[in-house]
Amino acid sequence: MSQNQLSTEQLLFEEKPLYVPPLSELQNVIQGALTANFAKVDVSVGPCPDLKAQQFGLVESGLGGKPTLLEAGGPPFLLPLVQRDKLYNIKEITRKIQGPGKIFAVGAGAGPWPIRGSNCEGIFNLSVSEKDELTNGSYTATVRGEQEECVLE
Repeated sequence: MSQNQLSTEQLLFEEKPLYVPPLSELQNVIQGALTANFAKVDVSVGPCPDLKAQQFGLVESGLGGKPTLLEAGGPPFLLPLVQRDKLYNIKEITRKIQGPGKIFAVGAGAGPWPIRGSNCEGIFNLSVSEKDELTNGSYTATVRGEQEECVLE
């Protein structure tokens, strides 16, 4: 464990039931929202495409059928002052939540400031094998320079 990283074993974990809508309901909601903003819209439910394909760019072919929503940290660690000592090990946290087997984690959140030397956004795209081997396709985005350019690394 990194000396800056929080101990996963000492973190509070809460499990809460979430509403999982049927795909037909999602289709209707998405259709309605897009219709309000675009002239021609057609939303349909079909098989999941290969998410490793170039246009998707994920490290796994599918979502894996074991969805979990992970929320770690949050605004209390940003205000009134940033608490840079709050570093989380996503691999350890997802392993504790999902147990043995393959893990695929995808989403957005605060990035690893010690790696970039500044606050950044994390664009997470990683999988962990049953043997704890990491495949990492994640990126970070930072704003730098006088022109405040977005840098994707």
